Amino acid sequence: MQKREFIPNKKGLKLAAIVHKPESNGIFPAVILLHGFTGYKEEEHIETLARDLASEGIVAIRFDASGFGGSQGTIEKDFRFSNYLSDIDAIYDYLKSQEFVDKNRIGIWGHSMGAMLAIIFAAQNKQIKAVCSVSAPPLMGDSDKIALVMENWKEKGWYTRNFSKTGEEVKIPYAFIQDAQKFNVLDYVANVHAPLLIVIGKIDDAVRPKSTRKIFDSANEPKKLLEYDGMGHDYKKYPELLSKVNKDILAFFEENL
Repeated sequence: MQKREFIPNKKGLKLAAIVHKPESNGIFPAVILLHGFTGYKEEEHIETLARDLASEGIVAIRFDASGFGGSQGTIEKDFRFSNYLSDIDAIYDYLKSQEFVDKNRIGIWGHSMGAMLAIIFAAQNKQIKAVCSVSAPPLMGDSDKIALVMENWKEKGWYTRNFSKTGEEVKIPYAFIQDAQKFNVLDYVANVHAPLLIVIGKIDDAVRPKSTRKIFDSANEPKKLLEYDGMGHDYKKYPELLSKVNKDILAFFEENL
């Protein structure tokens, strides 16, 4: 069962969200799902994971960061790393207010930039019970693809790329990366004491696997590292691996929520 919601953040902007609820009645654990840089809630790896979680008795919520996708705000003014972090607070508060959610059993998952945010949010919110981080760089700009455009980005004042959902060209202001680089996952991961799963694609050409391993090495126990042969950064493009990765992530949340 899924339901569309528009959840206000602290600035009053409505976040476009989709809630996946198990079919049966009851009180369930829940997982917040976070897309990556210029990602969106309908990406295949996010939507399939949400459905898989709900089918096994775990509520899942996926949403677009403010200023992006279906959420209110503009890329120019509102799409910022720190704003996305604040948006998670609004989603977390929403989940805790739902009568079908066990507020003491909420986890978080993220991919790429969302994987960074998952760790940072868990470091700041000790009530989070389990964390899964997929292909996280320690720092925005540590990603090979972003590092290549940094100088031109600063000079022009924006970074242009196509939004994969619509093909539309979007301009990400330089203010985005200035804000994002205030956050280094290595400064936060030692404050995460919930079970942590780190996922790496061995042929990731956007975030170097060795960079993600630094996060794992700096993390507390209990922690687990899963590395997949033949998996790149956008693992939604690897259908032969997608179900395997989701199955392993689902098993982690079933064990720890």
